[in-house]
Amino acid sequence: MTRTRRFTRALAYILVCWAPSSRADAALVDAQNESSAAVSVDAPEAVEPPLPGTLRTLTIEGLEHTTRHVVRRELQWHEGQPLDERAWTLGLTRLWNTVLFARIHARRIAVEPGLFDVVLTVDENFTLYPSFTGVVTGDVQWFRTGIAETNLAGTFRELSVHYEQFNDARGGDVYYRDPRLFDERLELSIFTGRGARPRPTFTLIRSLARVEVAQLFNEDRLRVGVRLETGFDDYTRAIDGTQQPQPADAYGTMAAPVRMGRLDRVRVEYEGEFVEVTPSATYTGGPSKLFPAVSVDARMFRRWPGRINFVLRAIGAATGASSDNFRLYIGGLETVRGYLDSYANGVAYAAANVELRWSAINWSQFVMMPTVFADAAVVGGERAGRDRLISVGAGVRFLIPSFAAAGIRIDVAEPLVGGAGPALSVGAYQFFF
Repeated sequence: MTRTRRFTRALAYILVCWAPSSRADAALVDAQNESSAAVSVDAPEAVEPPLPGTLRTLTIEGLEHTTRHVVRRELQWHEGQPLDERAWTLGLTRLWNTVLFARIHARRIAVEPGLFDVVLTVDENFTLYPSFTGVVTGDVQWFRTGIAETNLAGTFRELSVHYEQFNDARGGDVYYRDPRLFDERLELSIFTGRGARPRPTFTLIRSLARVEVAQLFNEDRLRVGVRLETGFDDYTRAIDGTQQPQPADAYGTMAAPVRMGRLDRVRVEYEGEFVEVTPSATYTGGPSKLFPAVSVDARMFRRWPGRINFVLRAIGAATGASSDNFRLYIGGLETVRGYLDSYANGVAYAAANVELRWSAINWSQFVMMPTVFADAAVVGGERAGRDRLISVGAGVRFLIPSFAAAGIRIDVAEPLVGGAGPALSVGAYQFFF
């Protein structure tokens, strides 16, 4: 890597630290290769030998931090064995989806008919980056800041640490993820943390620990997991100073998430769709005792001409809980921008978010992405008549492609039903992806 490129990437890192159904087919890989070509200066190359054929040697160039084992594990291309178009495109797509690389370029070099060498050239992303999310609305000041490493010691393991503050309540969390446990397509994630969330008559302070193990099948289009969570809920006064007495409450949850579909990355854009259904059962010492719940998360991403990414998210949930701390709370932090967090609550809800993201500036080391959006939700069992939330807004994302998943998001949302007027939502990267 030249000194100029090293300096450019280092400068990008300093700026970010300072600044307040998808198919693995040839079309997708072509788009990924075009993205690589847009930030490279490679000379035109000879016509590559066709597939299928036999791989003689695989040479990997450009690695500085990531181990070769990680790359070979994602590609699953083995010397001396046949390699067809399907395995070729799947391997490259999986490598892009690690989010470890800003550029991936693979070329085949003919040795003799049916036999070829492969030279894979990559530019690595910065995978150690700061993160920040915050919301300021009315009497609520909430922010979460920390640091994340998505390629720990070059092994494609993730570790993050965050500090969180909601008004006067302080908390934080630690997250660890190994997406290739035992070198298989088996994912282990561990999370522990403490955080505060506003509720109508109290502020919930929840401490929890969660472990999840999930297996990927069918070229990563099916994910089946088991999740265990245990926690302890405590309470303090509500935002307006009132407080409804609540007994401290411990709980345990078992869930079985199943996801069908896959999202594939093309630089800072995504293509594909998935649906994830998560049934669960929770036991608590409070009034609810043992109760069931289910949640659904469906997303669709489409790349349109003119560097436009159309994004749709539809989510929903239902619960059999009777105690207030396990009702479903809807608001601006994660569901409908423009409203206070926990603006509405009930025993069931359905919500949708639609975004148009336009890469107006799409340079090799900087992307500016203006965004317009609409959010909406309906809530069942709402006690205060707040059964509808609708907002529209606009924002901008400042992204650094050489970072794994970093950037700054600034959104302003206007509630169309209820709410308290325009609200600012600031965070890292995207509202969802």
